[in-house]
Amino acid sequence: MVQQWRAAGLTYLRYANICADFVRKALKEPKRTEALSRTGFEMTRSEWSEGKVVKRETLTQENETSNVAKSNK
Repeated sequence: MVQQWRAAGLTYLRYANICADFVRKALKEPKRTEALSRTGFEMTRSEWSEGKVVKRETLTQENETSNVAKSNK
């Protein structure tokens, strides 16, 4: 039996993030504002070659959202 999120072509992490967004948006004020303020993230992705960093890129939630939108087109 295939999970519904897998059948839709999503990873589990992406599915969990979508569910969390719906839960945050369903909250009543002031809990909604508190929850939405904690949704962002920032991380660094580095490519290595011969033991040294070749390329370093900072990823944010906005970048991730735009990358997902581009890949869905």
